[in-house]
Amino acid sequence: MAEIFARTFDNGLDLKINDCSRKVAADRWLVKIAVVISCVPGGLHLYREQFSWADSSCWRELGNGPLMELARERNFIDRKDVDEIRDGIVNGLRTDIVNYLADPSFTVKLVSRRLEEIAKKFSRQPALPPGSDEDDGPADFSYLFK
Repeated sequence: MAEIFARTFDNGLDLKINDCSRKVAADRWLVKIAVVISCVPGGLHLYREQFSWADSSCWRELGNGPLMELARERNFIDRKDVDEIRDGIVNGLRTDIVNYLADPSFTVKLVSRRLEEIAKKFSRQPALPPGSDEDDGPADFSYLFK
């Protein structure tokens, strides 16, 4: 995997575009471009006050990996076309993604969405809420034996 493009934005996001292309047959290639969007080290602390509802486990999970990953790929490409297709994918990603990532509001929305996903993953509800008297005792199965 070779890094093709990297950029750090003023809003605390870090963009890396990597080439993960590989040969799949004699003269055929899988052209795969991976995009990794993460927060610069220490950049998440800027949003803790804004998302005070998120507990420390959510923040810890968010800090363990990238905020977003995506990939673009083309299969079974002739060797002579690999460079052209790779450049087309990379240029398209750069023009589409860079404008979004540079916007300060995008970071807030992305962090919010990821925190909500993580909170939903960690949420556990008790089988019976406290004070619930749903349990009426043992069930009556006597009708089965008549």
